[in-house]
Amino acid sequence: MWIMQIRKNILCGIVCVIALLLCGLLFCNKLRDDKMLTNEFENKISTSIELRSKSFSNLEAVTIMLHGYGDSAENFRQIGEYFSGLVPNRIILIPNAIIDLSYGYAWFHINDLSNINGHALSDGVKKLDKIVADYIEEVCKTYNCQNIEVVGFSQGAMLAMRTIYLSKYVKRVLASSGIFYVSEDANILSADAKVLITHGKNDNVVPCKYCTEAYDNFKKLGMNVELVTGDYGHTCDGLLDGITWFFGQR
Repeated sequence: MWIMQIRKNILCGIVCVIALLLCGLLFCNKLRDDKMLTNEFENKISTSIELRSKSFSNLEAVTIMLHGYGDSAENFRQIGEYFSGLVPNRIILIPNAIIDLSYGYAWFHINDLSNINGHALSDGVKKLDKIVADYIEEVCKTYNCQNIEVVGFSQGAMLAMRTIYLSKYVKRVLASSGIFYVSEDANILSADAKVLITHGKNDNVVPCKYCTEAYDNFKKLGMNVELVTGDYGHTCDGLLDGITWFFGQR
């Protein structure tokens, strides 16, 4: 009888040890995930590519170009070079996003690309406020320039539109295929910035309804905003058209 009791005690002890190990593993994983989540928003943005307008005599503005989810500064270089041939007297900066996805970069994680949740993405963008604001401040000091233009596509467009809350030096924003909601807990620092929103009517990643929402939200803030849509999908076509149209109004 006592042998059975010993066996029972040993079995209970083994179960308890396994349970403790599992709890410890789950706790460690949570700490690791929390650390990763914290660290990804502590990363500093650094310029990956710097270009100069092909026609350059004196610096008029620094243009920051922000790529979308899964893309890279190197892939976005073509947009920068296209811009450099059209708009004179610019320094063009193209950073990689802060999260390395191994196949590209992201500004923040998106759980489901097939079912975009605008408000969830907007919350993701807000977490980047400090590092984006710090980057713009550093750019202004580095180039001794207080005229900043921000151009963005998709996830980068969301960051671009939010810069009106982050720096008084932002004078022009071109955002293509993005999302923007009014932030009740932040003051507009660039109230005089000109904003152009472009979006594809056939966009099946970020539906076109978000561009009309963004436009209406900027209007509510009293901003100088224009909206242009075209017969394309989730591509940079709107960005290229926007560059020609927007910066042609100099």
